Amino acid sequence: MRLRGMTPAAASKSGFHSGTSKGQGPTLATIQMVTATIKEAKEYPSKYQLWRSLPKGMAYGKLEEVLKYLESTNQIMIDKDGEIIWILADNPKLKKLLAETKPF
Repeated sequence: MRLRGMTPAAASKSGFHSGTSKGQGPTLATIQMVTATIKEAKEYPSKYQLWRSLPKGMAYGKLEEVLKYLESTNQIMIDKDGEIIWILADNPKLKKLLAETKPF
């Protein structure tokens, strides 16, 4: 498995893997679930709001690990108010804002 921007060795070192053992980093399915939830959100959620919108089995610590990974791979950013913003180029909201932006 290769996560975006990470070699298998780096993913293993950081605790991200595709296994299902308890007590280890988030699984690929967990990362995909969080990613989909962020992308589909109508408003930019805070960590707590995002956590509340995920299935009840997700531990808050796992969510923080996923967010750390997504932020380190430049897929999200967390603004000064704690809102999570999907910044990867496939975001329709971002594409719309870029299209409406006037050059300097």
